[in-house]
Amino acid sequence: MTTFNPTCGVCKKPVVAFAGGILANNFIVQLNHEIAEAGNWVAATDGEQGAQVNAVTLLLLDANKEALSPRGQTQSFKQHLLDRRMDRAAHKNRLRKILDYQERVAQGDAPELKDVYLLLHDRCAPQSWLDFGFWIPLERINDHQKALGWTMQLAGKHTTDLRVWVQTLEGIFGRIAV
Repeated sequence: MTTFNPTCGVCKKPVVAFAGGILANNFIVQLNHEIAEAGNWVAATDGEQGAQVNAVTLLLLDANKEALSPRGQTQSFKQHLLDRRMDRAAHKNRLRKILDYQERVAQGDAPELKDVYLLLHDRCAPQSWLDFGFWIPLERINDHQKALGWTMQLAGKHTTDLRVWVQTLEGIFGRIAV
């Protein structure tokens, strides 16, 4: 029997009674909206939207490590660990790194970021985010058969990294024994 006890990616509380879903997107439109609403990119990481921005930037960094890592730079192991620790702890640093990368995308110097999947309570998903993302209600993915169906659907998308999708499923179901 499947244990269904996922945790919201924003507030970190359990998503019970299927009152949530998975939002799929690369979240660049949403981040730019939050920055415009807040007035600047630093203010977007504070206040009510700060938890949402923090959750998204962490997912984007994890899913797009190669694209967002410094290219052609030799780093000492100590510097690598320091950068990694800073990326994990400082959401302002992550957001700045993602915004800098998006400038390169706009200039045609870099590929688009891959989509990520954010598990959310309905109440933790701002409407502005739902307008630009793909929402999968949890009742449509609450067992292994449905999860397999969605995995097969997403496998054909060029913007999907299935490793990131599998991590999302593990957040819902735990690790599935084979």
